[in-house]
Amino acid sequence: MTRRFVELSVDVDVADDADAELARFIETAAPEEVKDALACGFYCVRRGLHMHARSRLERELCQSVGAARALMEGVEATALRRQCELDVHLADTERRDALARVARLQADAQAMHEEYRRREEEALRAQAELIRKRASSERERAILAVEREQHSRMQPALLEVEKYRALWSALAQARDEDRALAAAHDREVRRLAEAHDSEVRRLGEELAATQKSNQGKGVAGELLLEVRLRSAFPRYDVRDTSKTAAACDLRVGINDREFLCVESKNKAVVERGDVEKFVRDVTQLAGAHSAALVGGLFVSVRSPSIPGKGGFAVDFVANRPVMYVGFRDAADVSDELLRMCVDCLVHSWPWFCRPLDSLDSLDSLDSLDSLDSLDSLDSLDSLDSLDSLDSLDSLVSLDSCDNRDHRDYWDDGDKG
Repeated sequence: MTRRFVELSVDVDVADDADAELARFIETAAPEEVKDALACGFYCVRRGLHMHARSRLERELCQSVGAARALMEGVEATALRRQCELDVHLADTERRDALARVARLQADAQAMHEEYRRREEEALRAQAELIRKRASSERERAILAVEREQHSRMQPALLEVEKYRALWSALAQARDEDRALAAAHDREVRRLAEAHDSEVRRLGEELAATQKSNQGKGVAGELLLEVRLRSAFPRYDVRDTSKTAAACDLRVGINDREFLCVESKNKAVVERGDVEKFVRDVTQLAGAHSAALVGGLFVSVRSPSIPGKGGFAVDFVANRPVMYVGFRDAADVSDELLRMCVDCLVHSWPWFCRPLDSLDSLDSLDSLDSLDSLDSLDSLDSLDSLDSLDSLDSLVSLDSCDNRDHRDYWDDGDKG
């Protein structure tokens, strides 16, 4: 029977007990034991191997020691190659396992790092939210404390502001009411102006209709003077009294109590009888109305020469101041001259109603400063009447008249 052992052929007889024991040894011996025996050139007896079997084995081994060595070298090279391949394979396997473990470790580390970052961020966010809540709570408490302190400090100022707001609201309401009143006043003024214009147009139409006869000319003069007076004094009540006996042609109501009478002559030559009739009318009116009559105005529309008076004169009738004014033509009748004459008569009326013997001297009228020496000043209705005395004196003297054409106009009338 032939047994193969480490590429070594050994013929044994199984019928022989020694060979059988050798065969069992070869089958059961470890490779290192056979390898050691071959390297040393002899086989060490172990496990009680029979001497014969050992001798035979040694003999056979010695005979084939060269071939065995070559074979063993090949076996060793093959074993070394296989071992190297196995080692390389194991190393590759270990390297791949190591790389896989490293990859797994890196993935685990990355996951752990991400988880740590996430937890850290959550912790930071939670901490920041807690800090923000605490800061917000502290800020709200501080703001509340500051607001309370400011409210306590600003309470008087707030009360003042509320008071001023109420006052401002009241002022705004009053302003709106004033504006409404002003608008109503403007509307009323426009209405009165329209009514005045309508009345002027009506009087103009009546004037144009009555200018064809002598009586019409007189009526035209009255209408012209009425229109001029209404234009110069829109607040005065101008009425036609030509149809009333001993009442002159026009009555100018200054207020509810006082009035001024006006006589109009619209003819080329004014007669002395016209002046005498005017004097009689003023005298009768003064007797009938007492202090209500403040004066009279005689106007010649087309004649600059009034008998005994000239172009302009101031006189007294029944202790009332009267003025005589003459014009060349109706176009010369101006609102300014009529306004000046009427103002002088109206505002100077308290002075002319006093007796002349109560004055120490007529020269005292030349200066307003000397009026303090008069004993009759206590009887004056108003000191405002002193302002009109200078204007009356200047009107009488004609030296301070602003309109030189009218002064020359009246001088020419006196010469004529």
